[in-house]
Formats: sequence, structure tokens, C-alpha cells
Amino acid sequence: MPQSGKRVIVDLGQVRLESDSHGLVCPWPSQIHPSTEDAAARTLLWLDEYAMLDANPRLRTERYTWLVGRMFPNADDAVFQLLSDFTSWIFDHDDVVDESRLSANPEAMAERFDRERLLFQGRVAPTRPGEHALCDVGRRFEEVGLDSIWFSRFVLNFCSYLDGCLWEGGNRAHDRTPRLDEYVSLRPFAAAAWLYMEVVELVLGRRLPFDVREHRQIQALRCMAADLVAWHNDVYSVVKELQVGDAHNLVIVLQREEELELRAAVQQVVRRSNERVRAFDEIVASLNEPRAETYVDALRWFVRGAFDYLLESSRYVTFGAEPAPED
Repeated sequence: MPQSGKRVIVDLGQVRLESDSHGLVCPWPSQIHPSTEDAAARTLLWLDEYAMLDANPRLRTERYTWLVGRMFPNADDAVFQLLSDFTSWIFDHDDVVDESRLSANPEAMAERFDRERLLFQGRVAPTRPGEHALCDVGRRFEEVGLDSIWFSRFVLNFCSYLDGCLWEGGNRAHDRTPRLDEYVSLRPFAAAAWLYMEVVELVLGRRLPFDVREHRQIQALRCMAADLVAWHNDVYSVVKELQVGDAHNLVIVLQREEELELRAAVQQVVRRSNERVRAFDEIVASLNEPRAETYVDALRWFVRGAFDYLLESSRYVTFGAEPAPED
């Protein structure tokens, strides 16, 4: 079963975290979109058009197009290009709200997010480069969207992503570690897992029938997929969060709430994640709904694609000296 090929050795004073395989299991097929290289080149041109590259050099090097190429390997080329552009915008946004002065200023964050909600829907005029880029992707999502219902859901999930970021900002401002149950519930919003979950139907080219989407087992699979994307990320980003003092990581939340050693907390998150994978496959094996087969396959690519990106990305193990841009 493919697992981590990276070796991470980080000295954090009293804690030395060393691993060549975290033990995470993700046995589902791995694919990549055939236009990934070309889409990445076009995204760089798009970012340059909106003057975002100079403000955040990471956008040149972190290969965010490869993330969506693995998560959505069968996307239509136009949709895939949009996802590539949008994902670079999302990561740039995360850099600002997680690492700039804005990160622990929920009042300023809320003001910014209120404006971004309107910009995404084309309801106010942009004035800064990042705002022009957000307006552009919002307009394009509405154009390629399946219908008004799908786009309304996507806008709602974009707003929920912002709400998740604001929740994290409020915690940072008060130096607060969230409770375990709270974190598990809200982390997928801030991680944009629910936002990208809506993309699955867009890539498939159709909305799930209402009775299929609301089916108890389908809802359980969606929740498991969102958890796995967030938890896998947390295992690989724990070093980064420890370095910057950010408590928004399942490993750190478990460590503090259950008074565990760091290594034991990592192992517990790995165990929880692998149990989720097994539970996902067990539900799929018992699912008797032919109309959901392609959707379930897409959920597996969604999770596996995000997992594969963690294995090849330097985002969570190497950090530059440059601060995140304020935009």
C-alpha cells in the first residue's frame, strides 16, 4: 500500500519528530489529470495577470495544480483550469489568514471576509489584485456550474470556508485550543474540505438525485471523506503548526486534551484516520445504490489525491523566511 516516501526530521527543542512513514493508509487508486502540466503553466500566467506572483513567491513553487490534478483526474479541461486557478487563490488566501498580522485579528478578518463573500458573487467592485482574481473565479464558477442550485451550494460552502477561517482566527486571538469535539466538527470547513466536496458533482457533470445525496450512507461517506482530507493534512502539517504555535491541528488538540506525548498523539490520529478508511470501504461494500457508484469513486479520488499531494509537497516541511503577504 503506498505510503509516505518522505523522511522528516525536525528538532523543536524538547521534541524531536522523526518519521519516514507515518503509517497512514490510503489504498485507493491514484490518478492524475492528463493536462496538469499545461494547466499549471496557464495558472502561473493567470496569477501574473492579477499581480499575485510577486506578492507571494510560494505560488510559483508549491505545485497546487498537482493537488487538483490528483483530486479530480477526470475533470473537463475548462473546469480543471478553473480549479487550478481557484486553488492557487485559496492557498494564497490561507497564507494571509494563517501567517500574516491578520491571523489573530478576527475583527479585521471578519471585515475582509464580508467583502470577499460579495466579491465572489460579483456584488461589489474589486479594488486589489487578489480581489480581481476572486471576482474572476466566482464569475467562471457561475458560468460552468451545473445550475443555480449547484452554484448556490458552492457559494454557501465558500462562505462556510471563510467562517471556518474566522473561527480559527478567534481562537488565535484568545490563545485558545479548541475542544476535541469542536475541532473535529469544524476543521473540515476551515480546511476547505466541504468547499471542494461540492466540486465532485461539478466534475461528474451532474447533481446527485436528492434521495441519493441525502441517503444516510452517502452522507456518512461524505463526512468521512471530509475528515480524512483534514486529518491526513494535520499529520503532515503538525511540524508547521508546532513551529508557529498554531493549535489548529488534530494532533495538537488530542495531545493537549488527553495529555499525551507528541508521538502518541500522532499515532492516535493515524489510527483514527486508518479506521475511517476501513469504515468507508465497509459502507461502500454494503451500499446498494447504483446511482452513487461514480460518486463514490470520485470521493475516493478526492481523498487519495489530497493524500498524494501531501507526499510530494514541501509546503509542510520547509518554510521560507519571507512573511506571508498582507495583500
